[in-house]
Amino acid sequence: MASVSDKRVAPALERDIVTSVPGATYVALTDRFCNITTCHVFIDGKLAFHDQHHLATPFAESLEPEMEKKVISKVGR
Repeated sequence: MASVSDKRVAPALERDIVTSVPGATYVALTDRFCNITTCHVFIDGKLAFHDQHHLATPFAESLEPEMEKKVISKVGR
């Protein structure tokens, strides 16, 4: 499994790539499942990860309201 430092570097690289695309906006939610030292396996009673690189569906679905707010704030309705 990737180390926490690897999980911190990846979002920075992803953000740089996304922000280099005209009209694109990076929406960060990593802090919902990883802190500075730990990426949690269970969050709010839900399994957070399906595997090393993918969120488990029930946890990902729980992020939908927050993601929707962030996307709408960037693009409007």
